[in-house]
Amino acid sequence: MKDTKKSLTNLKNLGSLVLHWFEITLGIIVLLAVTAVTITQIIEFLQADWSQVSVFMDTLKIVLQIAIGIEVARLLFSYSLNTIIELAVFVVARKLLLIEGDFTALLIGVISLVILFAARHFFIEDDKKCQE
Repeated sequence: MKDTKKSLTNLKNLGSLVLHWFEITLGIIVLLAVTAVTITQIIEFLQADWSQVSVFMDTLKIVLQIAIGIEVARLLFSYSLNTIIELAVFVVARKLLLIEGDFTALLIGVISLVILFAARHFFIEDDKKCQE
């Protein structure tokens, strides 16, 4: 019986270790992809025709997508409730900034941000926040 429990514990530890390194590998892949996209977008940014407003909106979309990619990588490296909330804030903020004329979606987005910030304020104990 003890041998069975010991082998199950070893198997569980091995599985946790494999999953941890798989998450790290995925995080590295996401960071490489974000780096590649950032480099190509910087080149396009320098060659863009800034006389059109659509270029600014496209640039804003790309910058927010890069920020979301970085947050996803951060989540894969060290997941915590704070990281999840920050990722959700970036996703909602991106959606809010790119809404075109839909007041209901804007209202839902603002309410979502309020809920996320309230959750962060009330449910996450941050040593830095306590010092302030």
